[in-house]
Amino acid sequence: MQTRYDQIFVWRQLDLMTQAVSAFEALPQHPVEADAKTLKTIPPYVRLAAADAYLYLKHPNKAARLYESVIKEDPGTDVEHFMSLYFAYIDGEHYDKAEPLIEQLHKVTPAWSRKVAGEPNWERVDVDLLWAMDPAYRNDESLSEQRLRKLFNAAPRNTDTLNSLATIERWRGWPEQSMQTTRMAEAYEPKSKDTRVNVANNNRDLEHFPLWGQQINDLYSDFPTDTTIQKSLAQWNDRSRPSITSEYTTGKSNGGSNNGNPVNGNRDQELQTRLNSPWTDNGWRAFLDQHYIWSSYEEGPLSFNRLGAGIEWRGDRKHFWAMVDNDQLTGNHVGLSAGWSQWINDHWQYSISGSTYSLDTPLRAKEAGYSGKSISGDITWRQSESREAYLGLGLLSISDGNKRVDFSTGITQRLFASPHHITSGGIDLFAEHNSQPGGAYFNPSSSESASVRLEHEWITWRHYERSFTQYFKVSTGYGWQADYGGNPTVDLFYEHKWKFSRTWDLHYGVGWGSDVYDGRREHRLYGLIGFGGVF
Repeated sequence: MQTRYDQIFVWRQLDLMTQAVSAFEALPQHPVEADAKTLKTIPPYVRLAAADAYLYLKHPNKAARLYESVIKEDPGTDVEHFMSLYFAYIDGEHYDKAEPLIEQLHKVTPAWSRKVAGEPNWERVDVDLLWAMDPAYRNDESLSEQRLRKLFNAAPRNTDTLNSLATIERWRGWPEQSMQTTRMAEAYEPKSKDTRVNVANNNRDLEHFPLWGQQINDLYSDFPTDTTIQKSLAQWNDRSRPSITSEYTTGKSNGGSNNGNPVNGNRDQELQTRLNSPWTDNGWRAFLDQHYIWSSYEEGPLSFNRLGAGIEWRGDRKHFWAMVDNDQLTGNHVGLSAGWSQWINDHWQYSISGSTYSLDTPLRAKEAGYSGKSISGDITWRQSESREAYLGLGLLSISDGNKRVDFSTGITQRLFASPHHITSGGIDLFAEHNSQPGGAYFNPSSSESASVRLEHEWITWRHYERSFTQYFKVSTGYGWQADYGGNPTVDLFYEHKWKFSRTWDLHYGVGWGSDVYDGRREHRLYGLIGFGGVF
């Protein structure tokens, strides 16, 4: 029996985790079903080896049970075993157990060694870092950053602290700042695995893709069993595979403002599907885009049905795309559209786009023989994961001579966060002006709206990269239209989001909205379904 025990330990030391688990489950004690008393007959070092293997193979609950059994027998066991139990709790979504565990460790782990007088207790450093990172695992990145900056100020040359701080900065959406912090760590320990991982991940988020690919492949060669590096390598390899996104929306409206018809038609549909080629080494890829918009009015159905082919380039946090599209069925009305966006720094992004045959043109204008050209610009400010704002300005020039100018702005603020819940609130403002009001389509001289928005995201189930999330949104406000005054508006939306793997997802939802056009209230019930993935 001792030989079997030692074999489990050796396999774990060799990172042969599958073999370690198989040998452990084959023990005569039947450890998977064994009670606590039976587990005690298996030596602690064997249980710890099996627990490490279970955790590596993404069985955190089985790992936690074994860690708990060892710690219960020997509360004075090494701190690293408590920390392993902490990660088992985190991976198993037991945040209610993880937080008090690390708080207790932080409280009782001494700063100085009990064995050698005057020597620091290096276990305390690991505990401090884990205690500082803990809030981020519970969606409180701000508190993690505060704790890490306090540790940094106390020991500014500690590379573990620098790398943890750089990680949090990247998680908060600041890859440029994170890279600066990582460079400090690199100056002290350039060959450290954590430093190299941070450099690679920052190059990924800064969209220095060739550097990221080279660095992550080098890291995988040196540390092939590291799961974080394996995941990053898989993300890199995804760039060499084609991908797809698609979303379909359908709605039904009642009420009417324009000749007895709802503005969007009695029924409406929209389908957009995009197929992307793999990325090239220098950041280019091609794509096909199909965009179908359809509405049913009393006089009959109206639609856009456009098929486009385009190219895009992405790198250094800049993005360019261009597409030529055409009517899919008739081959008329060739259009050219293009766009450019760029992050100026970690907080500011601008984007511009334009089209010679815009799908923002009302369907009834198209039916009357008109077409539209559009140009728009947007500015985004993002302080962190908790606060961001936007501003947009657009011009649609319709061939009947009408110039439609749209202005929009808004802000979003996170209100509450916990491991499985995030609640945000926001304010949105919108204004539109038409130079030639009236005509064949809904076209008031001006309209404005102001609304408040409340959003909630609930991660109902999660197992590593697979998850099920419920999303709720309610928006209510007031809208004004020239010659008709103002009226309240409301929009409700509920959605399910599934992640089946790292690369494939599905979402579907249902919504209901109420607005007033030309003094008459309209109600719209709508639903959507979409998916995306990498082949």
